[in-house]
Amino acid sequence: MKNNKGFAITSIVYAMIILFLMLMLLMLMMFSSRKVILDKQKTDALNKINGTQEEVGLYKETILNGAYPELYGDLIAVTIDNDGTVKKADTTTMWYSYENKIWANAVILNKADSYNEGDIIPEADIESYFVWIPRYRYKIFDEGNYTSAPANKPSDYGSSVQTIEIVFEDKSSVKSVGTTENDWLTHPAFTLGNEELNGIWVGKFETSGTTDSIKIKPNEVSLGISEFKTMFETSYNYKRDLDSHMMKNIEWGAVAYLSHSKYGINTRISENNNKSFITGYGSVEYDSVINGTESTVTLPYNTNVGYKASTTGNISGIYDMSGGHGEIIASYVEGKYQELGFDENNNYNNKYFDIYPSGSTAVTYNNRKLGDATGELGPFYGYNDSDGNYRRHSTSWYSSNSNFLNGEYNLYRGGTGTDALIDSQFSFSSVSIEVSFRIVLTP
Repeated sequence: MKNNKGFAITSIVYAMIILFLMLMLLMLMMFSSRKVILDKQKTDALNKINGTQEEVGLYKETILNGAYPELYGDLIAVTIDNDGTVKKADTTTMWYSYENKIWANAVILNKADSYNEGDIIPEADIESYFVWIPRYRYKIFDEGNYTSAPANKPSDYGSSVQTIEIVFEDKSSVKSVGTTENDWLTHPAFTLGNEELNGIWVGKFETSGTTDSIKIKPNEVSLGISEFKTMFETSYNYKRDLDSHMMKNIEWGAVAYLSHSKYGINTRISENNNKSFITGYGSVEYDSVINGTESTVTLPYNTNVGYKASTTGNISGIYDMSGGHGEIIASYVEGKYQELGFDENNNYNNKYFDIYPSGSTAVTYNNRKLGDATGELGPFYGYNDSDGNYRRHSTSWYSSNSNFLNGEYNLYRGGTGTDALIDSQFSFSSVSIEVSFRIVLTP
């Protein structure tokens, strides 16, 4: 009996020891798991601070070579169906494909994000749309050293239109710094001041809404403003945490060149000929000189006609780059800063402007910046169009209107939606009757 009692006590002691060891092991496992979670949270926080993305399983298209879409702040990745239905994207699956001319899209909402991946986001909840332009280098196809526009129409009109050769790269790549024809040049739009960028987010449509309540959406009246300073500051103050600013000429050039590569529509973008300046519309007749609001004349972005008015020829691209309002660009002639409406208290960083040499005129195309889609589009000629009006044209690139930066004006891009004879993504002029602007994010 005594021995049985001793055995029982010994068994209880052993059981308590085993239970204690098991509790210790469980606590150690919980501590290790918690440490992994905390380390992951710490790493994610540091990545966000350092401007990197290390999300496990994030979709990365091989041909972008590291220039993947970067989602920060309020930007939400989306896919857009052909009928315009917007869905929150699953960023671990293929939500874009530049190889197939499907550019990455993102939206900013006017409310808190409560959507799950795959959910439809109602148009009423969307404040603005943006499209990712990945960093790339391109092969220089013309040095742009033109200083005149002879008064005649050449017999070989349109012979120099070509597919622009582009290779995507990330900001850690060695920059290409070519200056002559057939050299490779990392497009200058991806250097902002001293900062190298993996890409830029460009407003999908011309800006609409009001200066106090910005929208960048389809089917809205494009916001027409006459004062450069107001447009610049409206863009600048839109999303400071995402480094919003008014589109520069060099940034316009980056979009235009990508549009005319194998990754874009690779032809002239059909003009937005909507007489009421409604965003996202396209001309029913490709080369029509008629503008209006009737469905026999112009149709919206989410139709087969509308697709041709985007940079990709499908709904994933950027709209209103041909026709619509003429878009004023953040550029000026050296020494003319205060003539834009600024004073000594408005000292914005020069990185938000393209500054061209003093003495520039309508035909000093050689004052271009490589990549800005002006001088490189030559040669240029002046002649009377079929409507009897004399204009300067880039006869090599769709007869686009081609007046360089006059010392008294800024540059306007895309034409005015009133004349397919001169409107395209390559149009540029120092005069525009109807004016709007576009917003770019460089987070």
